[in-house]
Amino acid sequence: MDFDFQWLLLALPIAFALGWIASRLDVRQWKRELHESPKAYFKGLNLLLNEQQDKAIDAFVEAVQHDPDTADLHFALGTLFRRRGDYERAVRVHEHLLHRADLPRSERDRAQHALAQDFMRAACSTAPSRPTRRSRAPRSIPSRAWRC
Repeated sequence: MDFDFQWLLLALPIAFALGWIASRLDVRQWKRELHESPKAYFKGLNLLLNEQQDKAIDAFVEAVQHDPDTADLHFALGTLFRRRGDYERAVRVHEHLLHRADLPRSERDRAQHALAQDFMRAACSTAPSRPTRRSRAPRSIPSRAWRC
């Protein structure tokens, strides 16, 4: 059995052309996804400025699905959930940020602060409106620390 080099000379340019076409298709899809992510983000900002929080949340959720690595979108989404009173979802978003290994220290601190705000707002929303005798702060802790 003798190997024929003519097939190699014919197959090599064809393989190169097919690889190049496949890479171009992938780059086009990547560019399309990058273009759609800011579009959804700006749509969410526009809706937020028009005081349509529910639609803005939907737009930000769409933007996060297109680009899940953007921490700022997660912070904006968590803050919107907190403002709307949906504390469970705000906690989930901020906990998700804390579980990311690639998050810088400053962003991790920011996520912990946002998570603390979520828990404080959730606790204040379920706290009784009038302080009872048992809910007073201990003498060692200032009473203003317990206010909502």
